[in-house]
Amino acid sequence: MNLRRLVLFLPLVVVVGLGAFLYQRLDDDPYARDSALLSRPFPAFSLSTLGDPQASLDASLLKGQVSLVNVWGEWCPTCKHEMPQLLDLANRGVHMVGV
Repeated sequence: MNLRRLVLFLPLVVVVGLGAFLYQRLDDDPYARDSALLSRPFPAFSLSTLGDPQASLDASLLKGQVSLVNVWGEWCPTCKHEMPQLLDLANRGVHMVGV
């Protein structure tokens, strides 16, 4: 086999190999992954608020209710994409804290 045929054949091999790998991963349960943070208490924190930098919030904000803590960044495209869903949850009464 000459070099020209090998160069033409190589992308096909790569695409087929990648497709087989991704197809194999379709059966994986994304919720079955282990997390280092499961079954651990929420870490202690003390942060100022955006509205009043003199005010301070701590872990007591989360006590006694189920809360959604969302860590986000203005530069993060995924964070911008999920914002409408988070606002919808907030309008439905879900207690949320954004960091």
